[in-house]
Amino acid sequence: MKKKIFIVLLLLICICTLCGCSKKQSATSNEKMSKDSEKITNELDSTEETTDEEEDKTTKKSAPEASGEPIHANAIVKENSVYDCDIKADQADFDGEIENLVGDKYFATQINDWYMYFDQYEGQTVEIEGYYIGDYRPYDFIGRYGPSCPYCQGGYVSFEILSDEDLTQYESGKDWIKVKGILRQGIDSKEGPFYYIEVLDLEKMDEVGQDTVTN
Repeated sequence: MKKKIFIVLLLLICICTLCGCSKKQSATSNEKMSKDSEKITNELDSTEETTDEEEDKTTKKSAPEASGEPIHANAIVKENSVYDCDIKADQADFDGEIENLVGDKYFATQINDWYMYFDQYEGQTVEIEGYYIGDYRPYDFIGRYGPSCPYCQGGYVSFEILSDEDLTQYESGKDWIKVKGILRQGIDSKEGPFYYIEVLDLEKMDEVGQDTVTN
């Protein structure tokens, strides 16, 4: 009889021990998940604060243009957008050297990279071919057909261009052009900073190139 009571007590002790271990492991896991969640939340909050600070810095940096005080006397203004560059002077200084040639391969990837990491490309001379896109006048673009993406306009993988010549002579989505120019940042009083190519040379090509890209 005593032996049976001892066995029952031993079983009860084992059961309680197992339950305690299970609860402890579960609590530890929940605590870890909670900490990870707090860490992620804090990181997100920190990112948002950094982004706000960066936006404030960008706004302060662009204040002269945003206030309607462009640096260059020959700066161009389109509606709310200020293109603070001197095309004539830059054309005179242009020696034909191209630092960034955009080809058929990785066309969309390169344009996306300009948008994402513009500070690494600003001021570079570039060469790019594509359709003249005038569907958003007074703003002009160059691009090719491609996948839907954040940097696409109307089915095009495109990038804004600024020229001092009359581009209404070109037919949107029909005329294939080659552009050589400088990557610049402008400022829009409503939308903030934007990027474009200051056109130093524009040539209408006799034949359409690879008009659709996948990468």
